[in-house]
Amino acid sequence: MNLLQTFIGLIQLWRPAFCKREAFLRSREHAVAALCSLGRHTITSFAIFLGRGRLKPSADYKLYSWCKWNVEKIFNPLLGQCLPLFNSHYIVIGADDTKLKKTGKKIPFTSWQRDPMSPPFHVNFLWALRFLQFSALI
Repeated sequence: MNLLQTFIGLIQLWRPAFCKREAFLRSREHAVAALCSLGRHTITSFAIFLGRGRLKPSADYKLYSWCKWNVEKIFNPLLGQCLPLFNSHYIVIGADDTKLKKTGKKIPFTSWQRDPMSPPFHVNFLWALRFLQFSALI
């Protein structure tokens, strides 16, 4: 079994999270495009990678704006596959804290935050959106 087949097999666990089969198929396409596309990872770049560059990517955008899917139903089956691989009583995780600069003041969950590139003797602030990512290290 190669890496792509394993990845597609893990994505098959996402199916109960989506109410429509078409939404699941499009999300599976976007997951593969997110791994394989170059440059910025935007919805439009996913559509171009998938060969829909000459079409309007409105269906791709609707996956994220209209389609109702539960995030817990996506990650819980993956976590269930991951937990048996740990032999000890501890789960080893890696954490990443990322701040994305934003300019709009009406973007939800944005706030003034400390700029990580500012020197320690002069604190600079930036208007940003904060992401915390935790990954299991197997």
